[in-house]
Amino acid sequence: MRRYLLPLAALCALLAAGCTTSPPPAVAMPSAPVGMPQEVDKVPIAPDTPQRVAQLPRTVIDYDHALLTDDERRVVAKLIDASKQIDELFLRQVSEDNPSMRDRLAKQAAAPQATPLDRAGYDYFIINQGPWDRLKDDEPFAGTARKPAGAAFYPADMTKAELEQYVASHPKKKDELEGLFTIVRRDGTDFVGVPYHAYYLDFLDALGGPPVHLVGHSLGGWIAAEIAVRNASRLKSLTLIAPAGVRVKGMICGDNFIWSREEYARNLFYDQALAEKELARVPTDDEADIDLANRYMAAKLGWEPRWFNPALEGWLHRIRIPTLILWGRDDKLFPSAYARAWADRIPDVRVEIIPECGHRPQIEKPELAAQKVLAFIGGQK
Repeated sequence: MRRYLLPLAALCALLAAGCTTSPPPAVAMPSAPVGMPQEVDKVPIAPDTPQRVAQLPRTVIDYDHALLTDDERRVVAKLIDASKQIDELFLRQVSEDNPSMRDRLAKQAAAPQATPLDRAGYDYFIINQGPWDRLKDDEPFAGTARKPAGAAFYPADMTKAELEQYVASHPKKKDELEGLFTIVRRDGTDFVGVPYHAYYLDFLDALGGPPVHLVGHSLGGWIAAEIAVRNASRLKSLTLIAPAGVRVKGMICGDNFIWSREEYARNLFYDQALAEKELARVPTDDEADIDLANRYMAAKLGWEPRWFNPALEGWLHRIRIPTLILWGRDDKLFPSAYARAWADRIPDVRVEIIPECGHRPQIEKPELAAQKVLAFIGGQK
């Protein structure tokens, strides 16, 4: 019953250019209202919470700003803004009660009679993204409620056996209820699966801000296209860089699931010097773990059918915003001939093919790729 935030993470991480979304509502502790009874609705906090906070020293994460250009620093700032949106979504995926609990703890910590314990309760909530201690098997340190076994992805009172029994009795709903990107809710005596893009739509709309330029590469391009065909009201333009998601009979794609490590590196780049550099790199244990997790998720999403959604092609006409299709001419994973297949189905489209370039134009030809994307975005007034 494990779920992933990948589509939303991919979306936010790909708002690389022209994205002007604002950060989520600040969670700084508010001032207590004058005359507010301080003991009303006070959340009980475990007495050793200050010690739990102290064992996790604050760490400033920064980078050498001089290493980046002005444009690159602006991109980093946008990615940081996007990460704040992801935090807000993750907070709700842990528990739908989390936002109200955070507000209660913030007021409690800001009250004139607040104690170090009150302030530690709020700090530890932010650290754990909820009132449950991740270092102590999710035992509650604020309040007494146990963490729901299925977090907020499933009804709090639902058991795994209950869902499995329901799916066995309703096999046609298996994909709907066991999808990686759905929220399961009760509908009378039935269960329904609500896609992320629908379930969190009100929250995303409440963030406000102007329409954004959405950029996606490969799997991220597929995700971006799926978003755009459903609801492009918050999008100003769409840029798809060698996207997965569509399959045309007779256009043979590469199969990265059967490639060796060397084949994978060599087939993704036209410039074999970049492939050699990739092959010479020795990953750390943490990097190897991340790579394994990424491969597992890639298989979950792209194994069957191989890297496409049979229904997507028929909905591409719904993308009624300016769209750029950018492809490396020598892509061995998704051949550049696919650019025309996408362009034939999207009304307002521009196609750019980069010569002597493989599947990753943003890595192999970064300056040229950025130039083409920024020129396209700059033309969307």
